[in-house]
Amino acid sequence: ATYEGLETRDLDLSEKADPDCVVMGRYWVSSEDVTGALRNTSWSRKWLLGWRDITNTTNERTVIFSVTGKVGIGHTCPILLSSVGTTDLALLQTSFTSFALDFSARQKIGGTHLTYGYLNQIPILPQECYVQTCDWGGNQAKLSEWFLPRILELTYTAWDLESYAKDCGFDGPPFRWDEERRSILRCELDAAFFHLYLPANQDGTWEKAEAGTDAELAALSKAFPTPRHAVDYIMDTFPIVKRKDEAAHGEYRTKRVILEIYDELQQAMAIGKPYQTRLDPPPADASLQYEVVHSSRPSAHAVEPLVGAMPIATGKIAVFPEKGREELAYAAIAAMMRDFPQQTFREICRASWLLTNAENCKALLPGGAQGFIQELQNSGLPQGFPEGQKIRFWEIEHRLGVRGITIYPATGRYSIPDGFNFRDAPDMTKLVPYLFEALQQLDQQTADPEIMTAVQQTMSQQIEMSEQVA
Repeated sequence: ATYEGLETRDLDLSEKADPDCVVMGRYWVSSEDVTGALRNTSWSRKWLLGWRDITNTTNERTVIFSVTGKVGIGHTCPILLSSVGTTDLALLQTSFTSFALDFSARQKIGGTHLTYGYLNQIPILPQECYVQTCDWGGNQAKLSEWFLPRILELTYTAWDLESYAKDCGFDGPPFRWDEERRSILRCELDAAFFHLYLPANQDGTWEKAEAGTDAELAALSKAFPTPRHAVDYIMDTFPIVKRKDEAAHGEYRTKRVILEIYDELQQAMAIGKPYQTRLDPPPADASLQYEVVHSSRPSAHAVEPLVGAMPIATGKIAVFPEKGREELAYAAIAAMMRDFPQQTFREICRASWLLTNAENCKALLPGGAQGFIQELQNSGLPQGFPEGQKIRFWEIEHRLGVRGITIYPATGRYSIPDGFNFRDAPDMTKLVPYLFEALQQLDQQTADPEIMTAVQQTMSQQIEMSEQVA
């Protein structure tokens, strides 16, 4: 969900399918406060793992765990900090979202909060479980190697979790959001977790627990003759999932598919052959990633929005970046930060505004106007925008921060993390020097900061700059 003013709404499918879409929060804190709060912990990652505290056993799902970017989080979303490896955390997060674990959690929770006390009572598979041989995985030696591609395709669908994917050992663009594939991926994971939580012999009967007694096994078998009977029962204890499935598909599809895949995994283990996924291509295949265009010339995608529709505090939907002047400025700023690191963020923002005002820029370059016009034409960047259209540089600053760039307010300098993906930022190395030359001329036109030239007045009317950045 995302905020529109003081109200929330669910993201629609087009937004979920946009790898640049970022949700808007209601409350905001300084990024320095977030970094400071984590400074004395063992956590050094650029993402967080948390869960929803407010819950109920009658909700659609009781345990909701999520990976988020490194952002400010309130007390109703406790976070889990651990020094174990990212793959182990990814497996842990996925197990928390399984029906098998959720069913167990519903037997524990007695109120409306998933507190640390309850969390400590929930049965979690040990890390050693995932390094065991995957009995249905064929040449995939370990369970973790079977799970991880499915986890990545489900989780890494937007650029703001790029650091999470890299920590998992994956370096590439996000995966496309595909509702049908996601449904099957979730069912595969749930069927696998049912096998891990409710182990069966090769013939499908209950496998006796190491510490279990014959009497306990007999009692269990009397209630549920086989683990599959238990899975069938557990799935019927999620009535809201069932109701939504029946409304959307005319049947309880989630239960049917989980049971079918559960049977296929059981058969694979019984005959010693690898389970064959229904997905074509298989999970996390390279063909499922978003295409990244690399070119020395700006492509048609070079000035496409780097994030999707974003709400603002007025309560109205504000598309960011707005097509036109703001869209071009956002793409140009990324390119200038990459290629002209000696410039401050504020100067880069002002230069990007001049780029969207070619006539003003040309007037400031009496000696180099011809060269500027030629390079502008060669760049292929659009020109001609509505006069009243503004550029929200404060929003651009925030978006860059979400993507990992730190801007230091006192100096206006910035730091770009190693391996930062600039994606489709255009090549402006020949054009930008004209912009900074024009800025210099503009600043020299008046020695009195209280007096603005006509160009400066236009600039002030068309930009919204954060006052905190030098």
